[in-house]
Amino acid sequence: MSVGVARRRYRNTKFCKIKSVITVLKSLLENTVTSLAFSPDGLTIVSGSDDKTIKLWDVQTGLPIIILFGHESYVESVAFSPDGKNVVSGGYDKTVKVWHMPWQ
Repeated sequence: MSVGVARRRYRNTKFCKIKSVITVLKSLLENTVTSLAFSPDGLTIVSGSDDKTIKLWDVQTGLPIIILFGHESYVESVAFSPDGKNVVSGGYDKTVKVWHMPWQ
């Protein structure tokens, strides 16, 4: 493969990822997002919002993977564990929850 072809493929892949991230961000704007984090591999976004939910988003498709319920008030913060297999959320209800992602 020539260097020019490799560069074009990289640019196209990078553009598709950026376009997907923009799609996710547009979807996130429908609710008030209070926190956002990328997975360590960069393929998933987790968001916490004022509707008491945690949502995981596929960066490549821009679609939600799963919606997690469990907080009694809005979600203040979200984060991935370093290995990407867990999500931690903290809520205004003064609870911290650890969510295991079995598919990761």
